[in-house]
Amino acid sequence: MTIVAFIGEYKSGKDYLCDHLVNNYGATRLSFSDEVRRLAVSVFPWLPFNFDPAIKDLPFIHPKNPYGLTPRDIWLLIGKVRDVDPKYFVDAFARYNFDDIAADDKKLRIITDFRTPDEWEFLQYMDIPVIKIELESRDGLPSSAFEEFVRHFTQYDAKFINKMNGTADFDMFFTEFYAKYSVN
Repeated sequence: MTIVAFIGEYKSGKDYLCDHLVNNYGATRLSFSDEVRRLAVSVFPWLPFNFDPAIKDLPFIHPKNPYGLTPRDIWLLIGKVRDVDPKYFVDAFARYNFDDIAADDKKLRIITDFRTPDEWEFLQYMDIPVIKIELESRDGLPSSAFEEFVRHFTQYDAKFINKMNGTADFDMFFTEFYAKYSVN
């Protein structure tokens, strides 16, 4: 199986670069946060599972959301499940994804949102390499306390500095990375 995990602060380009790999190289996107969304939808059935990235930080208008929380606000609240069971989302991720992976172990899969120590423990156990994606400049972007682990994470296998100038640099970077870390 070939799985690679991306780590990086929000708005670093992880989803954009993953979409590029999906659209141009046949990769499949995996996400720990999908488990947060699954639980959020089961608790709040009026909340859609997927949101356009442009609106996930805007208040979601619905009669059952009287405080006008954004989808991200709701997901962060649902994420508090980790305060009770730190491995809840990692365990759900493994249950939901690994049967499909075993059935097609040659396909490239990208985990786009590794952010917590329990997810890191899982990646280490599964021997999944990590690419840290950093913006060349984060000027004007606020930092989040939730991203503290990501900001200081140094145990990655490779780092890509995203200059936000398209995908050509990433293609060269990823070709070298893939040749070194792919499992055939």
